[in-house]
Amino acid sequence: MEGKETVLIWDIAIRSFHFLLVLLMAFSVWTGIQGGIYLEYHFLSGYCILCLVIFRVLWGVWGSTTALFKSFVKTPRTVAKFLLEIVRGTAPPSAGHNPAGGYMVITLLITIFCQTITGLFSDDQIFNAGPLRSFIQADTAGMLTNWHHITFDILLVLSFIHVFAIFWHEWVLGERLIISMINGKKEKGTGSERIIFASHSRLLIALTISVVIVWTLVNY
Repeated sequence: MEGKETVLIWDIAIRSFHFLLVLLMAFSVWTGIQGGIYLEYHFLSGYCILCLVIFRVLWGVWGSTTALFKSFVKTPRTVAKFLLEIVRGTAPPSAGHNPAGGYMVITLLITIFCQTITGLFSDDQIFNAGPLRSFIQADTAGMLTNWHHITFDILLVLSFIHVFAIFWHEWVLGERLIISMINGKKEKGTGSERIIFASHSRLLIALTISVVIVWTLVNY
């Protein structure tokens, strides 16, 4: 993007959410594989991930323009048209998430939410159980624990698709998505002049609500 005019597209909330989620997911995978005493940290990481997911949902309703669900969740017909344009190499640049990327965001959020919620009820039948395990029967806990493992496999597939799409944009389309998620800037294009950024106070309120919800779930 050297020599071209760039504008701020992604606010600090979205950028921080993205990298914190990647780090926490990686940490959760590692602690889950280690098992034993590391599962205590696995649970803590899961609580943080759930906070992030709830925050992202709130931010998708009252955050900055490019964070709003209504700005990037399009109709299936629009997504199909965009994918066809991608194949033909005629897809126009998007100020925020493109139509296909919008669907991936929603799919990932739903899957990660299911992953964290099932973890709250999980039971390894040895030493570790989720904070909400006592509210359900053993067979239900076993089913939800199984789904916790299944959604992990689904997340691996979705993550692979997501990473592949990012590198496709980088190498084939020449759209620098990685650096954009770091500095928040993209090449100026259609729609970028209409971006409105939410205040830091609104960010703090959304984050506080997220923490309170998760803390209540875990402790009550």
